[in-house]
Amino acid sequence: GSVAFVTGATGSIRVTGRLVATGFRSTNTLAFQTGTFELDADTGALAVMGTGTIPQGNLRIAADHIHVASGALLDKLSQTPFYTGVANDLAMPTASARGVVIQAGAFEMRVGQTFYIQNTGSRVVPAGFLVPLGAFGVTPTGQNPVTMIVNGGFLSSAGTLSGRFAFDAFKRATSDLTGFASASSLNGCLLTATTCGPQPDPDPDLKGQIDILQGPGLGDTPSLPGIDEEDGPVGDEGTTGPIAPPAPLFDTRPLEPQGDIDEPVAGSGNPGLTGTGSNPQGEPK
Repeated sequence: GSVAFVTGATGSIRVTGRLVATGFRSTNTLAFQTGTFELDADTGALAVMGTGTIPQGNLRIAADHIHVASGALLDKLSQTPFYTGVANDLAMPTASARGVVIQAGAFEMRVGQTFYIQNTGSRVVPAGFLVPLGAFGVTPTGQNPVTMIVNGGFLSSAGTLSGRFAFDAFKRATSDLTGFASASSLNGCLLTATTCGPQPDPDPDLKGQIDILQGPGLGDTPSLPGIDEEDGPVGDEGTTGPIAPPAPLFDTRPLEPQGDIDEPVAGSGNPGLTGTGSNPQGEPK
């Protein structure tokens, strides 16, 4: 079954609050048909879910213009959807940075002219939509190519793919890009490109907040005052140095003195313990 919201071809639908459809099966559809469909990324959200936290069910939107962006940007796009700089504005994260704002088990977008989803994450990890890989369906219905500039990620068996990983997976899974304008992009990467460039600067204004000190580098370790660099290391013989060697804590001399011992020795050879050396007083004992 399906639930549908329909207006005339020149009408419009703007979602400013949370619209969450739960208990959907893979065969159920939430549908919108209008001239311009808008989702306020600052305050609104649109989700088609099953019984758990995993998106399930189809989200079908048929309109000339499908725009998911901040309220201020939606107002601007409603007047001039093709203005110069629109891609840069859509790549700039919304002030609320709410993460995923539109998700479903499958997208069935039927677009006449423009399909825009502003970045609701960060410059490094773009966000906006979330849908299983291979279930991102966009069909051009107008006479002219559709301009699709979207940000978001894909659910895969390996987890959630975002940024450049989402772009690479989309390129591998999509072989036919007929009907899309050359300016179309996903997460800042042109759909016509084989590979995408490096990640953008996380904070372009950060460079202006850092002062680079101009001066000599650290170089080699400076010489100590009073020490000739050609002198060798301080040893037992002692070349002069700024730090005196510590005094030994233990007497390291041999336990037995060197030379003959002139002391009485008890034993069979001298039972009377008679000394053999000279009398200190010069008198015999």
